[in-house]
Amino acid sequence: MNNIQKGIKKIIPVKIVATGRYLPQKIATNEDFIKEFGLKMSPELKEKLLFIGTKEHRIAALDEQPSDLLAETGKKILSKTDIKVNELTQILVSTTPPDFLEPATAAVVQKKIGAGLSGCLVADVTASCVGWLTAVEFASRIIATSEKPEKILVLAAALTSRMSARSIRHRAIFGDGAGGVLLESSSPNELSCIYGSEFLGLGEYSDVIYLPAPWSVYPPTTPENLKGYFYMSEGYPGEEKLLFKLMKKHLPLLLQRLWTKTGFTPDDIDFAILHQPSKPLFEIAVKCSGISSDKIAYNFDRYGNTVSAELPITLDENIEAGKIKRGDLILLVTYGAGITAGAMLLRY
Repeated sequence: MNNIQKGIKKIIPVKIVATGRYLPQKIATNEDFIKEFGLKMSPELKEKLLFIGTKEHRIAALDEQPSDLLAETGKKILSKTDIKVNELTQILVSTTPPDFLEPATAAVVQKKIGAGLSGCLVADVTASCVGWLTAVEFASRIIATSEKPEKILVLAAALTSRMSARSIRHRAIFGDGAGGVLLESSSPNELSCIYGSEFLGLGEYSDVIYLPAPWSVYPPTTPENLKGYFYMSEGYPGEEKLLFKLMKKHLPLLLQRLWTKTGFTPDDIDFAILHQPSKPLFEIAVKCSGISSDKIAYNFDRYGNTVSAELPITLDENIEAGKIKRGDLILLVTYGAGITAGAMLLRY
């Protein structure tokens, strides 16, 4: 464990009480998607799938909604504690897609975990892949400033198998799943805390990645054959992909602000979880982080991109495996549509 006093400028006295995840039982492979699109394996297609980096994907059952994945996660988290559902003061949810446009999926989750009459605050946080980390940021500020004890469930889900995909490339990127944490205040004699976070929004590029609604008015850059489908810009032929350029430019700056704010450095990190939207983007994030790859989680080949659920899924998985222990210094980094990005440094 690193020197716990090093670099401390200010802390948020918030701790992760428990974590949890739920992954649907059904597993789909890239070969299943090839059959779905009526394609045959070719050298070009094989190369494309290897470039993306996935091998397996979890697929929710037809009768499962995002709230079902979230509720199962919430129940698992609470089962690891002595906290009852009616003691929760807030339930914050990030989900792609939601159950409904209204009400908030968090309200549906509240009902499904048996807290429907508890009266606690329920809200959805919509920020694509950065949604869950944004919700953790909101929850930590609420806990730190509240005059009463807070117990906040922060959950995230992806049910991307329901999204309309025009190409096998987009289908092969994503997977379904959910994860989350229970947060409450930490006492002065506990190590657990949040040292700081940094977030970024570049709305100028809000048309680069999007999932349209039936009433969406499409940006003029959208190809006619992709209207109505999940869209991610490829950029112009012969040029480096725009997402790659934005990552290389802005992620190092975001992380440098975090190091400056907290007083820590990449060498101090015990374990890091970096968003894995695709293998190439993940590799760029690893280089930008300055952290040794043996300290960075990787499960993209088994789950694909589970949007904002990826961070809590991976966090729970590595705690369960013993790779993350109490007192470890953890870095969480994510980025996605918007264009948005976020990074948080915490002591687990």
